[in-house]
Amino acid sequence: MRQVELRKLREGEWFKRKPESAHWYIREHYNRADQFGPATFWCSTEWSTSDGREFKPNVLVWID
Repeated sequence: MRQVELRKLREGEWFKRKPESAHWYIREHYNRADQFGPATFWCSTEWSTSDGREFKPNVLVWID
């Protein structure tokens, strides 16, 4: 496994937050910065596309 910034991944690619984690995320769409918050990527969990988290573009993630 290697570590990269989230912004380097393409939409639809899988990643983990930590190398020992059992959970996988899928990088989804980009949310531009606006008056309500900073720029983020929506990342859905492996088991549900309607469940997920927002991550900053410069967060380091693990890929195969």
